[in-house]
Amino acid sequence: MPHRSPLTDYYIVLDAEDLPATERHWYLGVLRDAAPSRVVPVPSTATAIDRTLRRLPAGRWWPDLPDLLAGIDRVAPDVVDRSQATTDARLLRS
Repeated sequence: MPHRSPLTDYYIVLDAEDLPATERHWYLGVLRDAAPSRVVPVPSTATAIDRTLRRLPAGRWWPDLPDLLAGIDRVAPDVVDRSQATTDARLLRS
C-alpha cells in the first residue's frame, strides 16, 4: 500500500522571514526538522518560484503524523534554524 500522509509533498514557503513567529516555527522548525528537503523557503518572485519548482530535491518522506507531533509540546516555538533558511535563499538565487 502506498504511503499516505496528511502533509503535501513539498511546502514552498514564500518570504519566510515575514511570516508570523508561529508559522515560521511550524514550517522552518517542526516540519523542516522532520523532512528538510521538503520545506523550501523562497522569495516571492516569479523567477525564484519557477527556479525552485524546477529544482525540488528528493529527500526522505514525512514521518507518520503521530511521530511528527510526538514531543511537540516540548519544542520551543521561537527556535528556528535561520542559518539554513538563509543558506537556502542564497542557493536559490544562484
